[in-house]
Amino acid sequence: MILSLLFLSVPALLTYVLLDRASLFRSGLARGFAAWVFGTFAATTAVYGVAMSLAPWTDGVLRKAALAIVAASAGGLLVARRSALRSARAIAFFRPTRAAAGKALFLIACGAFSFFFYRPHMAQTPEALFRSPVYWDLNVHAPIVQNFAFGDNFPAQNESFAGAPETYHFFFDLLTAVPVAFGVRLAPAFLLVSAASLFAVLGLLAGFAEELGGGPGAGMLAAMLACTSSSLRFVDALAPRAGRSLTGGVADLLTRRDHPYLASFVAGNPFAYNGTMFNLFYFLEERQLVFASAFLLSSVLLLSTRDRWSIPFCVAAGAAFGLFALWHLFVTISLGLAIVWLLAAAPGRRKTAAVLIGMAISGGAFLAWVAWVSRPEFFVPGGRPALRWNPAFSTMPGGPPFSLFHALGYWLYGWGLKAILGVAGLIVAYRRRPRLFDALASILVPTFLLVNTVQVLPLSVYDNHKWLRPMNLFLDLAAGLFVTEKIWRWRRHVAVRRAALAASMALMTFSGVLELVPFWRSRPTVFYAPYPTGLTRVVRELTAPRDVFASFEANALHMAGRRLFLGNDSDERGTASLVASAGFDVARRQKELIDLYGATTRRQFCDVARRNGIAWVEVERGRKAASGADGRAPGFEALSPHGRLLHFLDVESFCGIRP
Repeated sequence: MILSLLFLSVPALLTYVLLDRASLFRSGLARGFAAWVFGTFAATTAVYGVAMSLAPWTDGVLRKAALAIVAASAGGLLVARRSALRSARAIAFFRPTRAAAGKALFLIACGAFSFFFYRPHMAQTPEALFRSPVYWDLNVHAPIVQNFAFGDNFPAQNESFAGAPETYHFFFDLLTAVPVAFGVRLAPAFLLVSAASLFAVLGLLAGFAEELGGGPGAGMLAAMLACTSSSLRFVDALAPRAGRSLTGGVADLLTRRDHPYLASFVAGNPFAYNGTMFNLFYFLEERQLVFASAFLLSSVLLLSTRDRWSIPFCVAAGAAFGLFALWHLFVTISLGLAIVWLLAAAPGRRKTAAVLIGMAISGGAFLAWVAWVSRPEFFVPGGRPALRWNPAFSTMPGGPPFSLFHALGYWLYGWGLKAILGVAGLIVAYRRRPRLFDALASILVPTFLLVNTVQVLPLSVYDNHKWLRPMNLFLDLAAGLFVTEKIWRWRRHVAVRRAALAASMALMTFSGVLELVPFWRSRPTVFYAPYPTGLTRVVRELTAPRDVFASFEANALHMAGRRLFLGNDSDERGTASLVASAGFDVARRQKELIDLYGATTRRQFCDVARRNGIAWVEVERGRKAASGADGRAPGFEALSPHGRLLHFLDVESFCGIRP
């Protein structure tokens, strides 16, 4: 754990020193949390590059690459020791005040919330891994993490479609894999990285408001809004029902153990309300979205200081922003459109244009890489990314078609009072705090249009939550600004102001609390995988990290950190659908497997295996194959987690024998 904490802190400390030396942020909250985000982003991206350079020459490359980056960051701190000591002295001799105490309590609350939000959703014993009923995306992330930590999967290939590029947002999984490579168990590694990322998001909201809004209050309120949701579902929840009192209904709602996903919908709602788009559901399922949201907040904050940058730094910063496409394409698009908005509507167009040029350079390189890896032998026609006009995000599958009236109802019901106060907050920012207005509007306006007009194929239009959830944080800030600037400073008696503040916050959080309760009360009761097992140990001992398997033991081999030629659902539910939804040509590989197992000669078997880069083939022990590819062939035997005796044929040894 110590090495993991060093990786998550030393690059961040170096980045903090650099930001402090450049005097870009006045707010200590903004500087500290942005330093963690940018430092972790840079360190993890650098780890990927170092690991790729080491992969052809050695094993265990992730651990070695991460240690190298920690050492390099520590060396950077040593070189900048004077600045580091000055920053340390400023922290050490900080004078405590009531405001500082309030910030400390806020940060403690944010840290506790982040930890206890994720803690119930994974557990690990010495023999098995468990998840909560709602964390079904674990079967997406665990194989990716294991293949980085134990499979030297650099450059990243799909763990269930070996040879093809990893098209999922995999860098957050790489970040999670670093602690695993350092010896931390899988469940604690997920908890550590996920809780740290959510903590950064909540801290950045306060830092954002402190830097651009004159004080952290609006950001602290925004953090409350971000942890809940402001929909009008409380109206339905508290509606009178036969045989139930109001207090009894509230008590039932606050002690419910519903499935968190199912609890996010309202039966019979005329506006197709989908609470998962507004509550923390996707911050649990798609944890890479949490870090991406923190990156978006940090980047917009950094852009607010661009008037102090040199032109070369503008281009370099834009190129770094563009690299985030490898981490999260949707958020990178939001950031790019934000820069376009700033170019059109904000001062400092020359430097903004330089940032956009840098981002375009990285974007062009990313598109070239996509074109290079999108080979026809991997993808079905139409399976590669494309954009399509589709305004149906605010509808429900199988429900009424899109209409402006229905869309208006969807957003007003989903956002509730926050929609009104958020717009009012933007007006306040426009009049009083132009830098804050530019920062908020640059995300809210273009991204809201994206959510409601564009579909990224082959994904569903409802995957636009990848734009919506980070965008909601900026609406939270706008609503928080209105509450602090107008309601709290309202020229009325203090009791009236406090009552108005309490009422507005209750109306914007009560529904979210109702939907949050099932997440808190969830428990890791679903068995995910036996781990570690004898099979995972034997596979790691007897096979090379980058070896590819043809086998029905998808889950066990993934947990061992090995890739499959073609994933299947035999012991890992959802694997086949994940492969198909990525646009991969499953039928082509199924035919290759038929040819492999149906080979009538050794030469035919070996040609198919070599052509597809398959190193190990699971064969039946008791069945004699005409090709000789059966239990008599060289390889090794092991028991599956379910007690089935397996024989894995060694393709290199078998095909080295003269036919």
